[in-house]
Amino acid sequence: MKTPKEEQIEAIRKAVAAGVTDKAYWHSRTPEERIWAMELMTRRAYGYDENSIPKLQRVIEFATLKRYDAPKDTKKPEE
Repeated sequence: MKTPKEEQIEAIRKAVAAGVTDKAYWHSRTPEERIWAMELMTRRAYGYDENSIPKLQRVIEFATLKRYDAPKDTKKPEE
């Protein structure tokens, strides 16, 4: 048995798949549902499905830093 939340998500999925562009329909939805629908449409436009969402890659880069010695103070301290 589906929860009310799952039923809402399924309704949004069907609307996105059907290409619903009716303003009254989208105004009847909560802001959270509209944002979720926008995310689905974006994924569809870029060719991603729910199982192949690109993830951030981690890259480690090591840099070798040159070591500079501090210049030696040749002045005598003023008193």
